[in-house]
Amino acid sequence: MVRFSGSSKALFPLIQEADARTISLPRFLLQIRSNDIPCYVRRYVASQTSLSAAVDRARHWIDAERQKERFDFLFSPAVLLVVGILLIFSWFLHPIVGWVSIARFWLVFQSRFTLRLGGLAPVSPLHWSGFIGTAMIFAVAGL
Repeated sequence: MVRFSGSSKALFPLIQEADARTISLPRFLLQIRSNDIPCYVRRYVASQTSLSAAVDRARHWIDAERQKERFDFLFSPAVLLVVGILLIFSWFLHPIVGWVSIARFWLVFQSRFTLRLGGLAPVSPLHWSGFIGTAMIFAVAGL
């Protein structure tokens, strides 16, 4: 992630002439740097924009740049290539390892009760079906 640093400094005042008199308007510069390279530079007149409003605008700009950076990374050719390769492998390997990869989720979400002739009976956590899983039992039995 890119680190941003900001600074502000006073500029020479803006001189305006109106109705045979000279008006001096104070100005300031707000600068955001990334790796000591200025990437956001704005000059403001203090009577039109406060320093806090200028800093808020700079923060919004930084947030937008970070969002753009994340988006650019997620849709970069390298990431898309890796995701594509993983999808292709999972598509072709699912028939081979499909149930084995799902078996661990089956063990986690498996009910602690099983059907018996007398109704529902609790299964001990050390019972063999708790370790192997019903999907594996059916696969071995050919069901």
